[in-house]
This record gives sequence, C-alpha cells and structure tokens, in this order.
Amino acid sequence: MILYAMIMRSRDGMPLSATTDCSYDSNRNVKESIRLMKVVAKKTSQYPERCTVKVNGHSIHFSTTGGVSYLVLCESSYLTVLAFSFLDELAKEFTSRYDSRKINESRRPYSFIEFDNIIHKTRQRYNKPQTLSTKVNLSQLSAEIKANPPAILTRDDVEPVQNGLSKTNVSNIYVGPSPKLEPMSWCTVISVVSTLFMASIDMYRGISALSVSSIDEYEGPSPVHGLLFLLEGTLQCFQFYLLVYYTRYRMLESWATVGIMWILGIAGWSWAVRDTLQLLVRLGVTSAAHGCTLLRPLAPKPPNYNV
Repeated sequence: MILYAMIMRSRDGMPLSATTDCSYDSNRNVKESIRLMKVVAKKTSQYPERCTVKVNGHSIHFSTTGGVSYLVLCESSYLTVLAFSFLDELAKEFTSRYDSRKINESRRPYSFIEFDNIIHKTRQRYNKPQTLSTKVNLSQLSAEIKANPPAILTRDDVEPVQNGLSKTNVSNIYVGPSPKLEPMSWCTVISVVSTLFMASIDMYRGISALSVSSIDEYEGPSPVHGLLFLLEGTLQCFQFYLLVYYTRYRMLESWATVGIMWILGIAGWSWAVRDTLQLLVRLGVTSAAHGCTLLRPLAPKPPNYNV
C-alpha cells in the first residue's frame, strides 16, 4: 500500500507538493518513516536517478527527472514496479501541468499544493492494483527496472549515525527556509536611502579628517574626529543591514545601535565638528531607521498543509 508521496525540487530540496490526507499519523513507525523520507528528499541531487531506501518495515522509492524528485513511501510488501509506475505517472502529470520555468522560479514551499488532488486520485488507483488500467505498461517498466535496477540505500547512507545517535538528534537543526521580512514600505525605502547617504558622508568625512589631521596640531581636525565619523558611518551601515535583512536579535541590535549613534552625535556636536542643524538631521535619520526596523515585521510562514 502507498502511504505517502511528495514532490521536491531537487537542486535545493524545496517541497513543491505532497500528500495532505495521510491517515497514518498515529502510527509511530509511519511518522518516523515520513520524517526520514523528508531527509532523503533534501538530498536527492546526491543520489542516482532511481533509488530505494528500506526503513522501519517500509520502502521509500524515489526518482528524479527534469530537476524534480518524486518520492513515495510504501509498505515493504508493495511491488517495486508498481511504486515506480506510480512515480512515473506523477511525473508525467506534474510536468504536463507546470513548466520548468514556473518550477524553477517558485519561491514558496508547497507552491503547487493543489496537485495533491492528482496525488490522491493516483494513490487510490495504485492502492487497488487489480483495478489499474496500466497493466500493459507495467511489463515494459518491469523489464526496464530489471535491466537498470534502482540503487539500494541504507539508513546510514541517508542519515549517518554518530555514537549511536542520528545527526538529527545530535543537535536541533532548523530545516526549511530562513525567516524573511515583509516587503519594504515606501517609508522604509526612504529610510534605507537616507541611511546609506548619511553613511557615505560620514565615511568620506572620516577618511578626509584622518588624512589631514595630526596629533601635534592644536587647531583643525583631530584624528579622534576622523575616527568618530568612521564609527558613525559603520554603525549606519549596520542600520542599513538591519533594515534590509533579518537577524535573530535585530530588535536588541537596533536599540543598541541607535543609542550609540545618539551618544556619538551629541559628542560630535559638543566638539563642534557639526552644528545643531546637522545634529538634528543626523539624529532624525538614525531614529527613523530605528523606527522602520522595529515596525517591519517578519513575513508570515507558509502553511504546511499538514504535510
């Protein structure tokens, strides 16, 4: 019997579609086999085009064609030729509905989850082999499999063991796409441009001050002024990074950065390296960048559709 099926993009292991009506979740062995199947799915590009993995009394069969991997979890007694016939039929249906460009440009996991309807109907047919209308094609596929049998993988090939524990148990590894931020609002875009502009000015002033300053001079720019400008420019580059990219502690980092920027801005004003208007503009740009960083939320996680 076919228990579970999924379709992955082989180059990066991103899931495209999968069974959503699995009724075997209460079975611990099935759940463990599905977990291992997902591990296999992320590595299909490392294996031959056709492979079989035996685990927990189940068989995981998969084939890769056109940059897409098709995987199926079956009971160990299920005929190999039927499993690969099932995968071949899924591949034909999937490629007829979605072109390679659409598949390669997909950014969201399970972008083709609606294909589950086809998986469900095909699985129902193959779970009743006596009703299959494709028996004529099975002899040809059976001969092909005998001539070119699938590679047999062990669990250790898929999930190497360290000191008796699988790698997935050694540490809590995050699997899936890293968190992303919501698209930028127009306010955030303006803040990004302003922050980069102010950072470039500070970098230029810092380099200029260091090139003409001297510790022995009592008038004119001091090396400290140059270092002040360079430090401010560096912090504003970091603010730009926080505006654009996600980091685990971005809120704390943003608060620390804006606090240091305020201290440096007031210090520069007290040393007369900038006037009051320049100070207000600088603190305004810094505070706006901080506010946009705090207000830009994470993009919502894509639903897993119970797969």
